[in-house]
Amino acid sequence: MNIWTALTAPQRLALLLAAASLLAMARGVARLVLSAARRRSVLQRTGDEHRKRVATAMAGYEPSASETGLGWEGFRRLTVSGKEWETASQDVCSFYLEPVDGKTLPDFLPGQFLTFRMGFLDSAGQERHVVRCYSLSWGGARKPYRISVRRINGAPDKSETPGVVSTHLHDRIQVGAVLNVKAPAGGFYLDPQKDGGPVVLISAGIGITPLFSMADSLIESGSTREIWFFVGMRSAHSFPMREQILAWAKDRSGFNLVIFHSQPSADERLGVDFDVRGHVTAEAVRERLGQREADFYVCGPGTMMNSMVGGLEALGIASDRIHFEAFGPASVRRAPKDVDDRIANPYSVRFARSGVSVPWDSTYDNLLSFAEAQGVPIDGGCRSGNCGTCATAVDEGTVEYVARAAAKTESGTCLTCVAVPSSALVLDA
Repeated sequence: MNIWTALTAPQRLALLLAAASLLAMARGVARLVLSAARRRSVLQRTGDEHRKRVATAMAGYEPSASETGLGWEGFRRLTVSGKEWETASQDVCSFYLEPVDGKTLPDFLPGQFLTFRMGFLDSAGQERHVVRCYSLSWGGARKPYRISVRRINGAPDKSETPGVVSTHLHDRIQVGAVLNVKAPAGGFYLDPQKDGGPVVLISAGIGITPLFSMADSLIESGSTREIWFFVGMRSAHSFPMREQILAWAKDRSGFNLVIFHSQPSADERLGVDFDVRGHVTAEAVRERLGQREADFYVCGPGTMMNSMVGGLEALGIASDRIHFEAFGPASVRRAPKDVDDRIANPYSVRFARSGVSVPWDSTYDNLLSFAEAQGVPIDGGCRSGNCGTCATAVDEGTVEYVARAAAKTESGTCLTCVAVPSSALVLDA
């Protein structure tokens, strides 16, 4: 007698019901497992597609340190932990910065800058609040942060006006002072981990600071890339970080240094203290480098930038291999496309929040300096289209960029430091 026949009818019914229930549960579990697997598959495909879309959208975009998670939001309080002169003429001073809160400073990308907001009394006793950007002057793994600032004394012919902020930093900011600082940012930087051909660094004056950071990062990371450093200075007395750069040239294989002095001192010897009398030129760079493909990084005053970038392009160097950042209000001008004609047009400019409406004055190079002349406050940092501090919403009208801008802006805004009106204009300022 088997077990089934021994069971009573109610017992058989109960057993059948239990079996049916177990079968339903098994089928449900199977469906759940299959559904989960399908969801994972869909999510995997969706994630892959999303990543592809993101990669496509970000192609060619150069993030700032804060955008890559290396920085912080807004302004952070950093204290000046050290201060030292970098030149014999004492026109360049380095400031070492550490966080007041004692937390770790993030790394940065070599070539990036810090943005400072400072308040002080000007020569007339009026309180001023200004924003300025200064390049970090050593590699991204170095701590504390360091900026190297040139005092701008101005020129007798008024081609250069005295630097209010640089004077304030040199004369009034001492060890222990606390400054308000934004995270490292900027699209002008070098990836020290990238392999490839030679890295060519071309600087003039204080434009050497971000390029020093690039060279320092390459050396500290153990990169085997050949480095060519073309340095343009008035003389050895105005050459910041000179001893360190000379040490690299002496000790590191593949480090090639070419020094140009436009106004060498009487005690300087050609071929010993400097290599070329005069300014750095694209032709001189090509003469020494030859026809090899390289990545070019250029930084200096506007006049140098215009001649160097245009000169390199004229020699057949691909524009995507030429990376640049200008210092000061002058930047790299675009190839002329009747820009001057457009600047001369008498468009009206209205600053909506300030209630100021005036005709455009073509003697001004850009909307930022024009706004400042009208007493309209617009923050300005680099003043060369790199930092994005001066970005302002355009309520009505259009603008024309008269210089190549590295900073990216949102739709409906413009970088006032490198823009002029191309129609009647209303700005949210």
